Parts: sequence; structure tokens; C-alpha cells
Amino acid sequence: QPATRTGRDKTSLMFELAHAPGALADSMNIFKQNQLNLTWIESFPKKGSQNEYLFFVELEGHADDEAVRKAIDELTATAERVEILGSYPRVGAIRGV
Repeated sequence: QPATRTGRDKTSLMFELAHAPGALADSMNIFKQNQLNLTWIESFPKKGSQNEYLFFVELEGHADDEAVRKAIDELTATAERVEILGSYPRVGAIRGV
């Protein structure tokens, strides 16, 4: 069951892009244009491929927020695959770290 919006949320996505020059830069620009802050991005080699990757991103905002929904829609239009892993409340800062 999806977490309800708190106003201090994060959303995690996994997506796959075409293996083409600028594909990752174009996808990152979608988040920039929608004024979404990415807090984590990581790439994983696609199983069985030497040149294709899956990308994991965590961003500030809930999947039901207008800017997040718009970015996901734009990413879905250009990516080969997009999966919303979920939205959840942000954890407060850890003291002493």
C-alpha cells in the first residue's frame, strides 16, 4: 500500500534508457526542468548486457505530487522502461553524522 503524502517525502524510481549518447543527460534534465532534487542516483549493469544499464534514482517529493507525476510521465515517454518503486516519508537528519 502506497504511503500517504506528508509534504516531506521521497520517491524511488528504476528506469532503463536506450544505449545512446546523451540519453542519461536528457533524463536528468527532466528532473531539473520539474525542479526536483535528486538525493541518490546509481547505475546497475543490465543482466546479460555489457553496454546497457538500469538507473535507480531517489528524489524529493511524492509520486502524487504534480511535479513528480509530470517528471515520471515525461521520463516514461522517453525511457525504455520506468518503475515507481514507491514513495515514503523522509527520515530526519541523523545526529553526529
